[in-house]
Amino acid sequence: MLEKDTEESSDNVKRYIEYFIKCCEERNVKGFDLVFDKVIEGLKLSFLQVLVGFLHYQNDIDSIDWLCSHMCSKIDCGSDNDKDNLPITRVSMFLIRLKMLPFIDFLPNYCDRIVITNVHKFGEFSPDVKAYLEKEIGLIEFSKEYTTAAIDEFHL
Repeated sequence: MLEKDTEESSDNVKRYIEYFIKCCEERNVKGFDLVFDKVIEGLKLSFLQVLVGFLHYQNDIDSIDWLCSHMCSKIDCGSDNDKDNLPITRVSMFLIRLKMLPFIDFLPNYCDRIVITNVHKFGEFSPDVKAYLEKEIGLIEFSKEYTTAAIDEFHL
């Protein structure tokens, strides 16, 4: 009986992932939000990490950028879907090109913020890269406790 429940649960996760990938590819804000609200609160970050992993595997950087902007509430309607000039989209794409993964190495967060969670990777950036990020988003160093609180805030 447990094996059957595990298979059904695994099938549901696969269906969710396939649906979310389709929503990201189609920039379907309403569809994404409708189903994302059904994901259990404590699993939302893990779910996003899996989703980004699949999109990264497919080399679909544009959909990952869109997802970052959407999670920062910068995309409010269908007409906003393809705007390249949103700050979070630009900075997310820049960080992704530097081999950082959203929801793993950095969190696109509400109110146009990005929280760098992989401080080691960030520390390896050149001064030019750090200067660009300072110009684009402003860099503020926070304690580990603050970063943990930002991650916890994301779960809510």
